[in-house]
Amino acid sequence: MTGATAAGPIPRTRTSGALAPSRAKRIPLGACLAFALGAAYFARASLLAYVGSQWTIQFVSQVSIAALMAACVYVVAGGLGRLQWSGVCFISAGGASLWHCETLEFSLTRWAGWAMMLLAVGPIIGTPLARNFRRSAMDVLSAAVVVVTLVSAGWWLAGLPNLGRGDFTGVMWHSMTLGPIAALAGLTALTRAMSRGSIAWYGVFAAAAGVVTLAASRSALAGFVLGVMILVAMKLKRRPFLSAAVLLVGVVVVVAPEASLCFLTGALPENLTAGLLRKSWDHTREAHWDARWEEFLFSPLTGVGFASGWEDTAGYNEESGAIETGSSYLSILSMTGALGASAFGWLVASAMHRTVKLWRRIDERRQMELACFAGFWIVHLGAEGYVYGVGSLLGLTFWLWMGRLRDQLDTAAKPSPLRVGVISRTPLAPVDFSCGGPAV
Repeated sequence: MTGATAAGPIPRTRTSGALAPSRAKRIPLGACLAFALGAAYFARASLLAYVGSQWTIQFVSQVSIAALMAACVYVVAGGLGRLQWSGVCFISAGGASLWHCETLEFSLTRWAGWAMMLLAVGPIIGTPLARNFRRSAMDVLSAAVVVVTLVSAGWWLAGLPNLGRGDFTGVMWHSMTLGPIAALAGLTALTRAMSRGSIAWYGVFAAAAGVVTLAASRSALAGFVLGVMILVAMKLKRRPFLSAAVLLVGVVVVVAPEASLCFLTGALPENLTAGLLRKSWDHTREAHWDARWEEFLFSPLTGVGFASGWEDTAGYNEESGAIETGSSYLSILSMTGALGASAFGWLVASAMHRTVKLWRRIDERRQMELACFAGFWIVHLGAEGYVYGVGSLLGLTFWLWMGRLRDQLDTAAKPSPLRVGVISRTPLAPVDFSCGGPAV
């Protein structure tokens, strides 16, 4: 009888490199789509769309539309989750405005594109996939605004010619686009500099401040100054009187811009403020504001039609059919009437209510980011009408910011996990408003 030996464990052999499974980290589809969306919109607003051929312009436009559609399909395919009904009502109000629209086909396509934008990057869908996509998109846009600002500053220092439209455009096609982009980059840099004490971020802030001034966008400059004053006031909150004085300066810049311009031109070199001196602070948009108000009075309930206006009114472009409204607030009134204004008011009021309720659960740096960007948007929306702009880089950025605001508030609303016998000293890490930030 032969003895059987117990079988031991089979030894694990190392496979060759050719046969071993790939351990390369795959880039998520959402991150790729977010990069494509941001890159397409920045290309559409860059010099490429101005100095390129007609074929180039059409190609960039079609790519941005395709990227937006793909992003919307990706987010919606991940489920709807808990919808924000104020946003749904806002989209519905835009659809209702098509009832009496004179240019139905023109307005319908733009309303559909705008609805896709709100679904993809806005505050409507709150699933984990939607939050991760918005985080990736904000990373792309936040990095891009800093890069564009620094390259544009280098453009001016190198003495390169101004190729776009406006006083100074840098690498963008219009100074009215470069100004707010530089303002957002400056506020991002100052927030990071104050929280981290990095000299490099102070340098980015200085470059952004110079580009905002060179672009001579008065609304961007006013919103930028207000945002800076809010940051400084929050940093000095332990000294309430000094903090209130700084905040008052920011408010004065907004309500008394002419006196602010006199001070600014006296304090800065003339080569930086030449564009502002030519424009002064006269209300050049009064004709647009009057036209939008007349359109609202003509159709106060549903407006004259989404992204449309009267053909014989101020701001109407006969070639493209687009209209320069001069104010996002008046755009809402004139194009979507009281229904649109009510829905937008509900959307903003609900966000403000949640922000106040959860304010103490947001850490100091995120509080500063939230407050300064909110101050900028409040001012800038009053003078630029991109709230309904489906092809607007600023429109995409604003609605993405609103979407990230919901993400941060949703994160702050979650109860903090506590271990037994240990109370965490660190606040719940909310979502970053600029670049980076933890995933949610």
